[in-house]
Amino acid sequence: MSVPTSAVVDVALLVELDGGLVVRASDDGALRFPGGFPLPGESALAAAGRLLRATLPEQPDPNQPRSNQRPPGPASRQGSGSRLRFAGCVERAEPAPAGGPGRPGNQVRGNRSGSREVLTVLYAVTLDEASYPGENDLPRGLLLLRPHEVESGASLADVQPAAVSRAAVAWWADRWPSWHGRAVTDAEPWWTALRQSVRALRAQLAARRDDLHSEGFRDAAVAICALVAVADGRVDPEERDAMVESIHGEAVLADYPRADLERLFDEHVHRLRTDLAAGRRAALREVGKVRGDATRSWAILRFGAVVGRADGFYDPDERRVVREAAEVLGLSSGALAVQAVDE
Repeated sequence: MSVPTSAVVDVALLVELDGGLVVRASDDGALRFPGGFPLPGESALAAAGRLLRATLPEQPDPNQPRSNQRPPGPASRQGSGSRLRFAGCVERAEPAPAGGPGRPGNQVRGNRSGSREVLTVLYAVTLDEASYPGENDLPRGLLLLRPHEVESGASLADVQPAAVSRAAVAWWADRWPSWHGRAVTDAEPWWTALRQSVRALRAQLAARRDDLHSEGFRDAAVAICALVAVADGRVDPEERDAMVESIHGEAVLADYPRADLERLFDEHVHRLRTDLAAGRRAALREVGKVRGDATRSWAILRFGAVVGRADGFYDPDERRVVREAAEVLGLSSGALAVQAVDE
């Protein structure tokens, strides 16, 4: 007997080709990303590979090393393909189907309002142009939409469900996995949302730790910590010690020697105590070391948001620091939603 669960899992595929994402028109006429439900005992990643092969039969298995795949025949257009990349998760609610939950081998209880909880896992893959050179080479029923394109009469904003579409647009813009949770409904929603946001930001940073590792990122991260610590114009010994502990506790900085991190931070604190304006300029110059590197620049903004929010308060002075860092890096802090604690 299947065990009732509180949520059903499905998979959405962000299939990239020729500057756009592949979608299909569902039976109800809505545009949706290819995907479906995992089979019993099947992981989301394995399901994504199976669903990709079902959608695009000529695409190699993205979860298998190339040495394990059958060589293409002379008449085949099969190319090397790209491995599936985790692109995010979306928590959402949808009407419970009248005939059952729709997920093979699983019983999911709807709530009293007649809806069910759904966790959509997104995986991205770039098609090999040797297999599908363009939109006209896609199997029948599949379309190609480009972000924000309106000339064709449809864009990614028209893809359903809307929450999944927003996550796809975020991936397209940032190439960074994101978590889109449902609205918080507890007695203190602002605090719960704040904690969730910090956890999500930390998880995103930790997932890219190897990609971020460099002296420039280290220097910029420590500098923004110092700027947050002195955001109100002062830093006392207790605040200094608390920030040092916070730096040592951040997974994204775990690969750097603790002594080096502490030395760099104390150098900033000394400059800031000696001449606040000059110290801030010096710290922002260190932040600017990663300007032009989109991955590290966005990571520094996320790290600043994590440090600013970590104590449960994200006051205007701390938000100002992140905005200043965004200006130095040539980014928009609004895209990070750093001005609010409930997103």
